[in-house]
Amino acid sequence: MMCFVFPAMLSAQQMIDVVYLKNGSIIRGVIVEQVPNKSLTIKTADGNVFVLQL
Repeated sequence: MMCFVFPAMLSAQQMIDVVYLKNGSIIRGVIVEQVPNKSLTIKTADGNVFVLQL
């Protein structure tokens, strides 16, 4: 799975990360863990946690 990560400004005080998946899905949240060439863990504002295998 290929994904691209771009930080985005939500407000002057809060940053969110945006992950664009190859299938067209978009996940917005805070990256809590990143293992290079292995996985990416992102937590969304509603508390869901996604672990993406790279």
